[in-house]
Amino acid sequence: MINHNASPIHSLADIVTASGRLSQILDHIENINRLQAKLSKYLDAPLNQHVVVADYQQQTLVLHADSAAWTTRLRYRTRELLAVFKTDLPELCTIHIKNRPPAPSRRTARQAARVSAAAASALRAAADGIADPSLRAALLKIAGTATACSTTEDA
Repeated sequence: MINHNASPIHSLADIVTASGRLSQILDHIENINRLQAKLSKYLDAPLNQHVVVADYQQQTLVLHADSAAWTTRLRYRTRELLAVFKTDLPELCTIHIKNRPPAPSRRTARQAARVSAAAASALRAAADGIADPSLRAALLKIAGTATACSTTEDA
């Protein structure tokens, strides 16, 4: 609900101060960043380059590792990490270590369909019997692409 009697907001700092929830989120992010810095400093390379602090809630610290191999190496050090973080998080009881979710895949260019020379020949023959010029051109284009792809494979 908007309070029209309140003073106008002039900066981002005013917005953060005015919004209790936004302020909580920013505090949580700062806490996660502090924990990440401590983790990175504590772990030796290369392990520290493959682990991130994902979250801290309800007495549980969640760490994400790049792969199952890094997750396993980190799990062997769970007790040690509990002791390290107890100074900053006295209520810490559990550390969950998970594989980092995969990044969304980028769409790559489609590869041309690979058709055998026999199929390309059949496409050309079918195109010769078609009156529709756009369909005929499409079939010939497919046959031409297929021939180029199949000749490189057959060589």
